[in-house]
Amino acid sequence: MRMKTNALLLAALVSAPPAVSAANPWSGIGIGIYGHSNTVTAESTFSSGGASVSDENDDDTAGPGIKLSYRSSDEGFGYSFDARLQHFGAEIDLYNDSRLDVNGFASVGTSLGYMAGRHFLYGVLELGRASVDYRVGDYRASTEGLWSFGLGAGYILRVADNVELNAEIVGRAMQDLEVTYTGGPYSGGTEEIEITVGTVSLGLNYRF
Repeated sequence: MRMKTNALLLAALVSAPPAVSAANPWSGIGIGIYGHSNTVTAESTFSSGGASVSDENDDDTAGPGIKLSYRSSDEGFGYSFDARLQHFGAEIDLYNDSRLDVNGFASVGTSLGYMAGRHFLYGVLELGRASVDYRVGDYRASTEGLWSFGLGAGYILRVADNVELNAEIVGRAMQDLEVTYTGGPYSGGTEEIEITVGTVSLGLNYRF
């Protein structure tokens, strides 16, 4: 009798509906907070007098971010428009005692993907702008705003009616930083710096 009772209880648990309701067509505003881990890479080419020297270095950073989204979703299809704000905080040492700092970053983008029940798998297309500081020893200092283009993929799992877990991986290529030296020991030289950023993030979304 006890075995029969246990079997009936197990069957009821297995067949019981989940606590989260099934997916319904939905459109609205959402906000997300996330932690991100980044590898920021800079490749520098310094040219002067017909000769050139290249150097490459990177920095691994982590920090918080915030995302504001408008999303529309239905079973089988979903899309969103997103605005993000985060801080890379990268410090990269390069040739000629120079240092590149990649700091604040803001972006807008869109996500498009496939939705099934509580699951949403999507691709990311993003346009952003980063604050970059560059200096060579005590000789030169400049602050630039560089555009970036990003592509990535993400996954959302709805764990409650209005709460979601969100994981993403995004690769970003920034506009080249071009420096022309007009004085001091490097006068007449030019430097071109290519910057790329690889980001993995994990966060929590709330949709209103």
